Amino acid sequence: SKGKVEGANNIGGLSGQCERMENCFSTADVITSGDNIGGLTGICDGKIENCYSVGNVKSDGNHVGGICGGFISDSDYSIDNVYSTGNISGAADVGGLAGYATCDLKINKSYFLGEVSSSLSDGAVGSLVGSFDDYFEYGDIAVVIKNCIYNGTGAGMNAVGASDSSAILSINDCTDISASYNRVIQVGISGSEDSQLSFNTFFSGLDIKVLKDIGMEAHGSLERIDGFINKVNKIQTKLGAIENRLMSNLESISVNIENLTSSRSTLQDADVAKESSNFIKSQILQQASATLLATANQTPELTLRLLAGLRN
Repeated sequence: SKGKVEGANNIGGLSGQCERMENCFSTADVITSGDNIGGLTGICDGKIENCYSVGNVKSDGNHVGGICGGFISDSDYSIDNVYSTGNISGAADVGGLAGYATCDLKINKSYFLGEVSSSLSDGAVGSLVGSFDDYFEYGDIAVVIKNCIYNGTGAGMNAVGASDSSAILSINDCTDISASYNRVIQVGISGSEDSQLSFNTFFSGLDIKVLKDIGMEAHGSLERIDGFINKVNKIQTKLGAIENRLMSNLESISVNIENLTSSRSTLQDADVAKESSNFIKSQILQQASATLLATANQTPELTLRLLAGLRN
């Protein structure tokens, strides 16, 4: 599918509800106000494999995912070799791949590169899964996530936003690619945050493969290219702002260096003057001592001459 998909509840880029989905993709943006909203399907009762979605998913409701809004039944679910690159936003239970799950879920060899966000302060947001709990009270439900990649920027800092206290969560061999792109540059002379410049160089979303899938002559390809250009312009603006701050700090540091050099020179000149004064003082003392010694040596001779003059 392509373009834009709208509706109320149980809405997806390809279907509202499915039991199994294989070898499918969607480039459509899904924009609704209801619950159970996904980039490919609103609700899934089984398995999703070898699929992807690159559109944005936005809803004012709950259970919003980049691939599936909710796995809501008493079955076992799985996501295998699936990816999503769009931005996902909703109210509660928002995930990069799945918004919500009520039973065992396995996610393998999948990734999410967009950003997730919630309109609520406690909306349960995860870069892979928004939340899961034992809705059917079977007990000891398990979510196993392995060999996955996700973008932990924004609200989705964790792979899973929230889970039931009795649930078992296992995450193995997963990578938050945004973490390796974090940069902190010391730009001031103190250890405070004001003297540090923190930013992230991670950039995703230019999935050129999408153009091949939908065809260059399709109307959707032009919209997708415009989207690529807008993303590049945004990252250029972000990096430009960082460069401007670096240049400003460079000028400030250059002024500080000049001031420190001037102060050091003043201190060094003051030390030279002090040592010169001490040297001259030492010379005067030496000369005075020599004069006093010479005068003392002449005193006996003057006394003898005086006595000789009185005798005559």
